[in-house]
Formats: sequence, structure tokens, C-alpha cells
Amino acid sequence: MSAKITVHHLGADRFAIDIRGHRLVVDQPSDSAHHEAGPTPTELFVAALAGCAAHYAHRVLIRDDPDATVKVTCWYRMSTGAPNRVELVELEASLPPGLSAQRRASVERAMQHCTVHESLTRPPHIVISIAPETKLVMAMAPTNSDAAAILEYAGRTGKVGPER
Repeated sequence: MSAKITVHHLGADRFAIDIRGHRLVVDQPSDSAHHEAGPTPTELFVAALAGCAAHYAHRVLIRDDPDATVKVTCWYRMSTGAPNRVELVELEASLPPGLSAQRRASVERAMQHCTVHESLTRPPHIVISIAPETKLVMAMAPTNSDAAAILEYAGRTGKVGPER
């Protein structure tokens, strides 16, 4: 299966991530935290691992108890030197009381084999490229109030902006 995710700049350090009709906003911390629009991309990266592990743990638990719940708490640490990266992630699953050691081990194995964990332990091949130039040089999110006028002008004249 192939999937597409699109990221649009919203201004400052904010980006909208469009995934299958869902929109997430990521941001970078600033001096005034009350203006942050969302988590950082790194936080989403770590959260994806925690969320995936929780899902796999839950799937194991509901085989015996359809009402079983799980909570995964995650801690992570960034590297102190180059390259800047997440160097440690710890996941802790809180499980329903009374599970046998065998069931607890099954949940742990499932978490270790979640899709995100498998992708990290066997990294994907990553290809980075720059798209060819087009007449429309700005990518605009739907929240950009100028987008409609710019696109209309570009469609009418074949130009992105007025000639100077």
C-alpha cells in the first residue's frame, strides 16, 4: 500500500499536515508558549510510537476481555550532540490487574512488533527530492486568505504575480 501525506506552511514555524482528510498542526516552541498551535514534529514522531504500541497492546488484551483498556506512558530524551535526534524512548504500559505473566509478556511482545517500532528497528529507505519549478511558486493552506485571489490571478493570466 502506498499513502500520501501533504505538509503546508501556515506561517512562522507552523505547518499543517494533511492525512486522509485529517489535519494536524505542528509548531515549534517559542518564548510565548500560549501561541503554540500544536506539538512539534518530534513530539508527534514519539507519540506515533507510543500510540502504535498502545494499539497493539490493546488488540492483545481484548482477545480475552473485550472491555480491557491499556494506558501507555512515554518518556523520551534528545541527543546532546550532533546529529540532533531522539536518542532514547521509554514506553510503559499500564495493564489491567490480575494478568498472568504469560499475558503480560504477550502484550510486551506485541508492543515490540507494532508497525512504528518495526519501522524504527528496520528503517525505511528515505528519498528526498526537490520538485520541479512550476508557475505557482507558493504552496498555500486553505487558511491563507490571499490564496483564492492569487490562484484566480494565476489562472486568468498564467502568472503568479504582477510583472514589475
